[in-house]
Amino acid sequence: MILRSLAIWLALVTMTNVAVGKSLGTGVAPVPVHHFGGRAVLGSSAFVLDLDPAGTAILFFEGAELRKVLRLGIGKIKIEPYGIALDSDRRFHILGNRGRVEVTVDMETGSVIRVADLEFVCLGIWNSGHEILMAPLRSDAGESVLVRAGLGRLHGFSSLTSRSGQTLVDNAIVNLFFCGGGEASRLSCWWGAGEVEAGVFVLDGSGKERRIAVPSLAIRGAASTSKGLGSGFVFPVRDAFFVDEDVLWVLTNQEGALTPVEPGAVRARHLFRVGSPAATIPLVREGRAIVQARRTQVTVLYADGSLETLSSQ
Repeated sequence: MILRSLAIWLALVTMTNVAVGKSLGTGVAPVPVHHFGGRAVLGSSAFVLDLDPAGTAILFFEGAELRKVLRLGIGKIKIEPYGIALDSDRRFHILGNRGRVEVTVDMETGSVIRVADLEFVCLGIWNSGHEILMAPLRSDAGESVLVRAGLGRLHGFSSLTSRSGQTLVDNAIVNLFFCGGGEASRLSCWWGAGEVEAGVFVLDGSGKERRIAVPSLAIRGAASTSKGLGSGFVFPVRDAFFVDEDVLWVLTNQEGALTPVEPGAVRARHLFRVGSPAATIPLVREGRAIVQARRTQVTVLYADGSLETLSSQ
């Protein structure tokens, strides 16, 4: 119970943003992103789960333009910011009730098709191609961090396995694992807490992964005064978006020695284009996620709910 609560708490802390927004796009009336819950991608379209206090919604983007707001009829289910998946039948999959239920939603109407109780606590749901993948809470080393359900059991997806920490608390922190949809049915994944030498795993639909070293602005140093949760780790990556074999966009998380939860911490103020040519884009305020990306353009969602498309040569 303690371990599960800790992992859920830290997942929320590392994914939080403020509920203030500005106009997004011109396709429909302005709607701010109140609380980013995950991103799925299909071709040129991106779908953002928004945990609006007035009602959970999925925002449909074409590039930087907001085309549709799909309000979900989920009743009393509490949807969590643990990602969003899109299957081959054009249905969305999201998680609710602290990762204990999987909710399947119709892409056209927003109505709930199915609510399934899970036999494990799940801290993430995404898709790689047509594969729906989940990230169960892990407390032991050597277990698959991404699984797919089938034939009454869980099947590991990719060779990525859970890690071990020195304590139960460290185990929960070191195994926080996040992903985001990208182009060409690729999934970009990263450890929430990791080393200063950051990396992103790019997975294809078969589960084959490739680790790409990415820049990090996190510093493990004495400047951090925190003695609380996560003080022994760094948190270098907040989001990543695969474009093609030569280009990966990365949004920083921790910048400097202060962890993201410490007062005065600086986080998510840079975008890196990893590839050829490499590029760095400073952000004027805290970023929250990458909504859409191309080789020379990236659309960033800021923590205040506003959206901006930036270019890089």
